[in-house]
Amino acid sequence: KNDNVSVLGRATLMACYENTLYTINAPWGAPSIEFVSYNTTTGSVESSAFISGSADELPSNPHSISVNPKNGNILIGSYLTAADYLSNGYVYEYANGAFKARYNAGVGPRKFVY
Repeated sequence: KNDNVSVLGRATLMACYENTLYTINAPWGAPSIEFVSYNTTTGSVESSAFISGSADELPSNPHSISVNPKNGNILIGSYLTAADYLSNGYVYEYANGAFKARYNAGVGPRKFVY
């Protein structure tokens, strides 16, 4: 072990579960959103798109991510449009990378507690 730091990739949000780091890169004004996962032991990319679904099944303005420690499902909080802190937000749930459900979460779903 040493004190060296390595850059894995760019991310605006991230969550870690077991040996996987899930990252979302969704900077303001970017033309697309990246959902990349990394192996935390090797530092290699596990998936360049760790979630999948139709346009309605993918978060368009993500601002939180978590992994349920009981089942490994990924939860992403998002608004349908740019965050205005007045409109309802949603939580998207994915099981093994596949869309499972979208939940109405009220304004600003930013934190997940298990």
